[in-house]
Amino acid sequence: FVHHLGPEGPLEGPGVRIAMSCQQCPGLCSSHGTCLSTAVDPIEAETPSWNEFFGMYLLWPAAVQITISVFFQVVRPIYSAIRDSSTGFRIFLQRFIGMPDKLRVTCPYPMVLIQLLRLAFALAQGYLFAYRTYTKGRWNQNNVAVWELGISCFFIFTHLLERLSEGFQIRFLNPKALVDVFVITPIFIPYGLDLQLVAVERRWLCLSYFRIITALGAFRSLQRLTQEHSQHGDTVLGRCVLTVLRLTTMIVCMAGTMFVLEVLGEVPGLEDTFLTVGMGDFSIVQMIYWITTTISTVGYGDFSPTTVPSRIMIIFFIFGGVIFFGSETAEILEIFTDAEEGRGSYVNRWLRWKLFIGKSRMRTQIVITGNGCHMSSPLMETLLLETLTVTDDQWNVERPDLVFLSDKEYDFDLKAFVETELGPGQAEKVYFLRGSVLNSRDLERAQIQTSRLCFVIPDYTAEEAFEEDSANIMMSLSMLRHSPGLRLRLMLLQPEGRLRANKMGIPRERCFSAEEMKCALFAQSTRIRGLITLLSGLLQVHTNFTDQHLSMLRKQFPEHWRIPYSESLRWNICGFLLHDCYGNRSFASVLDEIYRESNGTVMLIAAVHRGRLVLNYEKVLEPGQVVVVFAKGPKAFARFAKATGRNEEKERWTSQFLKERTHRLEMEAYETFQELKKKDKMHLQQQGRRQKHLSDGDNMQTKSIFEVTGAEAFKLLDKNNDGRLDKEEFEKALQEQLALDQSNTPDIEELRECKELTLLLVRDCQGVWQEVDCFLQLFRNDRVYETLLPKPPIVVLSQVETPEEVLLKWESKTCCFLKGSILNTRNLEGAGIRNAANIISIGRKVFAKDSNLPDPALGDSDSVELCGAVEQALADNLRSVERGQLQLFEFSYTRSVFLMSRIDRNCVEMGQMRRSSRMFASENSGVTENTAEREEVMVTKNGGSDKELLILNESFAAGQAFTLDFFGGLFGRIYRFPAAIEFLDAIANPNGRRQSSRMWQTMCPAAWIDRTFGELVHALVTGEDRQAFGNFTGCCIPVALYRESRRRFLPPGCAGFNCTGPPMHTRLEAEDFITILGDENFGRAAYKAGLFDQADPGPHQHKEISPATIELLLRDEAPLNL
Repeated sequence: FVHHLGPEGPLEGPGVRIAMSCQQCPGLCSSHGTCLSTAVDPIEAETPSWNEFFGMYLLWPAAVQITISVFFQVVRPIYSAIRDSSTGFRIFLQRFIGMPDKLRVTCPYPMVLIQLLRLAFALAQGYLFAYRTYTKGRWNQNNVAVWELGISCFFIFTHLLERLSEGFQIRFLNPKALVDVFVITPIFIPYGLDLQLVAVERRWLCLSYFRIITALGAFRSLQRLTQEHSQHGDTVLGRCVLTVLRLTTMIVCMAGTMFVLEVLGEVPGLEDTFLTVGMGDFSIVQMIYWITTTISTVGYGDFSPTTVPSRIMIIFFIFGGVIFFGSETAEILEIFTDAEEGRGSYVNRWLRWKLFIGKSRMRTQIVITGNGCHMSSPLMETLLLETLTVTDDQWNVERPDLVFLSDKEYDFDLKAFVETELGPGQAEKVYFLRGSVLNSRDLERAQIQTSRLCFVIPDYTAEEAFEEDSANIMMSLSMLRHSPGLRLRLMLLQPEGRLRANKMGIPRERCFSAEEMKCALFAQSTRIRGLITLLSGLLQVHTNFTDQHLSMLRKQFPEHWRIPYSESLRWNICGFLLHDCYGNRSFASVLDEIYRESNGTVMLIAAVHRGRLVLNYEKVLEPGQVVVVFAKGPKAFARFAKATGRNEEKERWTSQFLKERTHRLEMEAYETFQELKKKDKMHLQQQGRRQKHLSDGDNMQTKSIFEVTGAEAFKLLDKNNDGRLDKEEFEKALQEQLALDQSNTPDIEELRECKELTLLLVRDCQGVWQEVDCFLQLFRNDRVYETLLPKPPIVVLSQVETPEEVLLKWESKTCCFLKGSILNTRNLEGAGIRNAANIISIGRKVFAKDSNLPDPALGDSDSVELCGAVEQALADNLRSVERGQLQLFEFSYTRSVFLMSRIDRNCVEMGQMRRSSRMFASENSGVTENTAEREEVMVTKNGGSDKELLILNESFAAGQAFTLDFFGGLFGRIYRFPAAIEFLDAIANPNGRRQSSRMWQTMCPAAWIDRTFGELVHALVTGEDRQAFGNFTGCCIPVALYRESRRRFLPPGCAGFNCTGPPMHTRLEAEDFITILGDENFGRAAYKAGLFDQADPGPHQHKEISPATIELLLRDEAPLNL
């Protein structure tokens, strides 16, 4: 209690309780004499100084951010090692938190709860900031600091969760991370620049209003989580809330910043000085502020000119300034609009820093262009995923930027895929630019001269394949002219397109034909089951997406086929420089030693000799030579590689390989052009009165008498060349001609009974007969197989007429062409589908984006319907179960493969095969009838995206489905393995690549049943104990098994599944097919040992022509026109 002066003298008592002396009282009320200090709070809160505020809210948070970044750089490899070794930890991440390259979680409810709490606490902390501004020095009287401490601990927890889901990637300028650090740090480190503790009363001024940014991020995360796990898309209400929240975030951040700056006052040492004039107290800073508010039409009215000259000048300034301000504002908006539409330039924001510290070279991006790069397709989606995906043991590998350049507008679905399916560290590496490849300025905008690679991707839906290939070739030549040293990879549609590109100077190693490669893979798949699955697994980078699913399978179905199959997906094709200790040794000895020392995780496949990839290298390896291996990640082969820095290993071997290949291409340029010249055949026709045909001799074909008329027919029948034709001579010539024709005419009754029959189903679509011709060329004209086996019989069933040139070229005793509906089950049975060893569908009907279909994927409806018709025709056929009938269908979209699987399951239930397989499974493993259905639900629930479900799909595992994802994986692998195209060509078309070794597939010999795969590799590589495969010399490499056992819960419509590089302890079974890389000697030995699933159909007996037929031909109404 203190004395207080009243109107009658000193007053005392408990009436007034104040905290200041009477000498500090501002005065007495004139009317009542009551002290004014009793009506207000006299406590004056202290405002923090600039030194205190700068140290507490700027300096120390920045130091903490740098420390955290360094700490995460240390923790990141430890985190990757734990994630790589601990299956339980990976399952936990996949289920609840997310992983760097896949933020989608299978159980979103914990993350939804956390994001709701983030949203609520962020808004609460924003409210506490407002509360501080009103209470000032008394802000902590209600234990607000305790509440803020608890909220900060929660945000520390969520910050660690976000960094964990992103794999502790360094994102120094991440807004959400900066907000966490700059708001939380002052609570735990309340020190100023002078390292003095800031008093609690002066901590009321803070930056917690930035928590509104956290609230905005939490709401976006909630939207993403709900959209991924519900059928509802982005609702109108959600978009409205997001818009309001964005506007609120901008207003609050601006208002809070202005409030803080005004409270803090002038910065010491930077105070403004004023001059007193007619306008008032002003300075040059205030003049800039006043002119800005004037020409922007805001006009606060706090200043106005007072002199005549200044008023005259301000009139001109207002008119000119307003016009200029409006035009420049529109220009700024146009700049942002152009940047969103891709009219800007690609600039790597970290390039200069990386160059300064010497961490990176100039080449930092991959340019993707072509007429198909703007479209959303399985090819583009897989390309994005594969290029930007980093495996667990490649955490420190720098991912490239992907720069798209197209003169067409990008599909909304493609941009949505980048934003939703890619992780935050991946999406920020994708740039969409608009421009023409033929324009040098647009190429400079994309920094084409500093790019590591350039992919030219065609429009797979183009109606005119020839014109599409021509346009993409022109694009490639334009880029090569602008940057001669560009590493270009060109994808073309037709095989002729590749030849035209080679003639124009684009080497074969830099371009390939999609249709030619696809037909080659189809042809090889008839001999090697599961080949497409094997190659897809090697080319694509698969993360550990199957851990959770495999864990469930091991508990419920220990012998399920997906367990060994998923493990085999971890193999990839890689290259490195061979360690010096393995130099001057044979390829076989090094292969055997590396395979044993790596416990079956590294398998040597090829070596690079003078810039050319050679499978199953037969010569002595040199120290430091580039070799190609199948390996389970770079860690597996690190100790076998030449000692280099961890970050330099990929650069060193790729640069050496590219250097050798470039030198080889330069040396073989002349030979290449001569070889291309030989492929051109002369075919000329002289016009005018004297018509004459000029053609090369090897193009001449023997014609039948039934194909000619007039003098040409008379010449064929006049064997004596006497100019006369009697009846006996006619009968004799006709008999010979009919016998000759019959020996080359197919008999469908005989063909459809052959157990080696291949049934080719041709869909009616643009350019399909060019694909058929390419397939037949690769399928029937294989030099090595022709020497071992008779030409395989084939029946071609199409819905339209077969072109005459195709009939003349391919029709023979073992090749028959039929016309009829391929969706008719009776037609399929008549074509021999029940006995066919291979059923292949070729041709794709793709609808353009502007078609009437609501979704372009519906263009695959004929493919899905064809699958259903095939399964209905085979519903009660046991051959497909007993000996692995191959079914191979082409799809344009990934989602269609799952529909094929569902039809497969439903149609088979109609036949007896379903019941027999159920009985077999029940007797051998005690599984109930709904095992497959329960397992299918488990896969769909835990698989994730369509890409992951496709890899787990049984039809894909069996090698029965082909989609554009294959080419996307090929392009994605080129960045890490530059010889990807050469490797695929060597496997699919070994004759064209001049390879001495090729892929073979044999049955498991009886002597090797129940022996291990590791023993098999050692025996075939070293030559020990391999008598069961025949008498041969040289090295052979077993690379995979194709397993067909029914006890592994395979659906009845699937022939088996591919298992690449099974563990060394894997036991061989009688139903297994072994995929082996060997030379022609091995093929001959295996054929003699009876290990091929082929049978010699034997010579065909020709029927004699009856006299009635001759009599009919001699009649006047006979169809023969003489």
